[in-house]
Amino acid sequence: MGKLLNIDSSVMRIMALLADLIILNTLFILTSLPLITIGASLCALQTSLQKILHQNRGSVIKNYFKSFSLNFRQATIFFIILSLLTFILFYDFRLVSYLPLLLSFLMRTAAFILCVFIALASVYGFSYIGRYKNSLKKTVYNILLLSIQNWFQSFFY
Repeated sequence: MGKLLNIDSSVMRIMALLADLIILNTLFILTSLPLITIGASLCALQTSLQKILHQNRGSVIKNYFKSFSLNFRQATIFFIILSLLTFILFYDFRLVSYLPLLLSFLMRTAAFILCVFIALASVYGFSYIGRYKNSLKKTVYNILLLSIQNWFQSFFY
């Protein structure tokens, strides 16, 4: 029993990891309550998770808020752009049914391609913003290259 409760035991390391994840998710929920900050919250969550996975520990709360403040502007702008594109896609799918058949098919195909791009951008985007410092245009370009380069992992994992 003494070895089980030792600070270096695997049980205690798993418990510490679970506690860090609970704290991180609670911080994410609390900082996402004002809807405009969801982008910065996602970016801080991804960055903090990467630090936990790569064993760059430290204070989870300090890492989260440091990443939140450093990437607030770019992650918020990125989230607003993704939200606007999603909003446009939603109404595009609703309005395209009133078009003639051929034009409707072409518009649905274009909307589906844009939908795939938005999904990939949201998967790769916030972790990329948290890890690298680039302009928004360069970030979107690199996200597109990452998703094309790793297409199998992008679609099947």
